[in-house]
Amino acid sequence: MKEKCRFCQNRDLKVFLKKKGRNLVECKNCGLVFVSPFPSENKIRAIYTKKAFKKFDPADKTEAGFGHYLAEEHLWKEFLKKKMTQIQRFKTEGKLLDVGCGIGTFLEEAKRARFKIYGVDIIDFAVEYCQQRGLKRVYKGTLTDSRFPSSSFDIVTVFHTLEHMWDPSAFLDEAKRILRFQGILMICVPDRKSLTARLMGKNWFDYYHYQHLFFFEDKTLINYLEKSGFRVLKRGKEGFNWVLAVRILSGMRCCYSSPVLDKLAQLVNDFLKFSKITRIPMLSGSMWIIAEKK
Repeated sequence: MKEKCRFCQNRDLKVFLKKKGRNLVECKNCGLVFVSPFPSENKIRAIYTKKAFKKFDPADKTEAGFGHYLAEEHLWKEFLKKKMTQIQRFKTEGKLLDVGCGIGTFLEEAKRARFKIYGVDIIDFAVEYCQQRGLKRVYKGTLTDSRFPSSSFDIVTVFHTLEHMWDPSAFLDEAKRILRFQGILMICVPDRKSLTARLMGKNWFDYYHYQHLFFFEDKTLINYLEKSGFRVLKRGKEGFNWVLAVRILSGMRCCYSSPVLDKLAQLVNDFLKFSKITRIPMLSGSMWIIAEKK
């Protein structure tokens, strides 16, 4: 293959998945899996619009599984409270920057914990929403766009955003630059070696989320953190999280579309409406890492 690994630049790649319009390759050197051919940065940015925050429609396959952050915020709060507790084992005060902050759910949590909070996001709607809820230090753009001063933050967080980025390696370099000595970087990403991913194999739903460009395992991500000048302090895998039932149905229809599944999803959706069940527990396929700037 002519294409190079997006992290280690090795050209020894192999086809990992070619199915349902998704083409993924795996680097034989570092184990990174990513989309091929890789889209341009402009094409990636064009994905992220206000539509990302619209209400899910089980019949809408084009946007299914993309967002729903407004409706899901109360569920995300439970997850993000755990992340704050994990961070506070290492830092209990200082300046915190959330990259890909969305509607500001984690920033609100950090604010309650008395951190001085900042956020960046590439979606206009998200930035405006944050500012309307009183989170004034939220800026439009990527981390690199924002040009924060060197050594200006104590904590940088990036929750389920790294896999969306055009250049995660550049992000790690920039995060290191803006962190103070022994500053903390916390990352949460889908884990392609999770129990969920192993059980589902090449049918793992994350492989078919069109906005996901990279698929990490812990040893690959740890390797790149260390090469970027970080030392891993703590890592782990997520357990069960609460998710909206309608999101699961929409995601299934998007990733595994078939006439039989469409009918089954509609029947299940009708049952959930009748029973008034809105959320269900789901085994997460994610991992988290807390690393310190050396």
